[in-house]
Formats: sequence, C-alpha cells, structure tokens
Amino acid sequence: MKRLLVATLLSPTLAWAADALYFDDFSQPSRAALQADGWVLRDGKGFPGVPAAQWWVEGITLRDDPAAPGNRLLALAAETDGSGGSTRQAQLCHQRHYLDGTYAVRIHFTDQPVSGPNGDEVVQTFYTLGAWGEPFYSEFDHEYLPNGGWGHVGPTLTLNKWESRPFPPGGEPIAVSGKVAGSFAGWHTLVLHARAGELRFFVDGKPAVTHTRNGQPPVLMSMNFNLWFVADHLAPSRAPRRWEQEVDWVLHVADQWWSTEQVSRHVAEWRKAGQRRLDTMKPKPPVPPSLCEL
Repeated sequence: MKRLLVATLLSPTLAWAADALYFDDFSQPSRAALQADGWVLRDGKGFPGVPAAQWWVEGITLRDDPAAPGNRLLALAAETDGSGGSTRQAQLCHQRHYLDGTYAVRIHFTDQPVSGPNGDEVVQTFYTLGAWGEPFYSEFDHEYLPNGGWGHVGPTLTLNKWESRPFPPGGEPIAVSGKVAGSFAGWHTLVLHARAGELRFFVDGKPAVTHTRNGQPPVLMSMNFNLWFVADHLAPSRAPRRWEQEVDWVLHVADQWWSTEQVSRHVAEWRKAGQRRLDTMKPKPPVPPSLCEL
C-alpha cells in the first residue's frame, strides 16, 4: 500500500523509478519538524573537532532560499573566537536505513566565514556512517577543507572511505583517501555509487575518485551532515567568526545507480509534483539506533 501511494503521488514517468528511496528537500518549517522526520540533532560534547567545543542544536536552522522563492534550505553554523570553550559545532544525522545504491546531495560550500576573520581549519561535510566500535563498520566521506588541513595545502575536497572488519584479529580500521584540489565554494551536486565492493564519487556529474577495496557497506548506515573545526588548528585571532554550510536536498536510492543527470531530473520532477519528502525505505529488522555521536 505504501509503495502504491508513493507511485500515485509521483509523475507517471517516474512513478516506478525506484523501489526503495529516501528524498528530503528540507522544506520543514522548524527543527521540531525536522526531528519528526527522523533527523537527530546532536548536542553535548565529543569527537570530532575541538575537544571543549559544544555541539549546538541552535546551529541547525531551516531558511528560505533567497535565489529560489518557495524553496527552503537546511543550514549548519559553527562559531568560535579561537578558544575551545566558546566553540560551537553543528551535526545532524538520519536513520541507519541505508546500504548499497546511490547517495546524492546538493550542497553549498564556503571558502570564508560569513562573519569575522578567516584562517580556521574547518570541515564541511556530507557523509554516511555505521556505528563506530561495532565489529563491522563503514564510513563514506565528502569533506571540504577550505583552508586545507590533514596534510592538504589550500582548499581541498576529500572523498574517503573508512571501514573495519573483525578479521584479521586485532586489525585496525582501513582508511582509503582520495581528493580533488581547488576551491569548491558555491553549490555542487555530489553523487556516490556504492556497489559490489566499489565506491565511485562524482562531483557535478564528473568522475572524481573511485575506491575498489571493500567498498560495499557491511552494516546499515546513516546519512549525515556536520560542520566542525579541526582540533589545534583554529586561527590565532580572538575575534568571533561564524562559518556556515547549506543543503538544498539529499537522496538515497537503494540498489540502483543513478547518474547525476538522472538524480537532477528526478528531483526536479518530484518538486514539480509538490513532493518535498519521500520515504519508501524498507530496512530489514533489527534496525540499529541512530545515535549521531560521530
């Protein structure tokens, strides 16, 4: 019945394009509505970022899109004056419902704070995550570093995979890194294909990085965003500054691998039909909790 209902709501040409998907264009009126749709807003303290920093729910807002009347945007904000105790970082996470398929997002990166001096090593992200510390673990990262960091000089988009498996005994998590150097300030469409042990990252429709070693997620993953400062790499200024990143929409299509053009076409059709959010995911129980702690 749920599948039939979704099919009748979509345009005829796209009604049966995917059997299981999640789409959210962040048109919710409030944080409470965002939470009601399954998003977890992080608070408290903890890794990653500046050790004494606070993860603040108030740093997550929904706003009107000045470039597109009637559209709404998700916004994350991080603030600091260079001291750990005054630093605020933002993170939100969706449910752990996702495995192989297409992950896609339209996201706005920035190369400078919206106010205050530049110079902090800051991380702007879209990523997928299993639970850290489980025997099987996966993490697929899009991390934009406008001021470099982690050995990168200058603005860099890193496209990474982390995983751990219970063999060999005592084995360490495996990290495989890729990058695209240069500024990515502005709006971009990021697409990731997770399929049969292979990850393929695309940026604005162009192939960027491919990881072929154990790219298949072994456990259900969440889709997440965060904005945070690299520990011990805040700019020396004590002047307050505020960084922001924005998200237009996010999408997962289970067990299908859509091109960037297909993704953009489907999103446009859904919006034209008035579909602001779709959820036909069918994760097999037991579904693990979404903790939003990393």
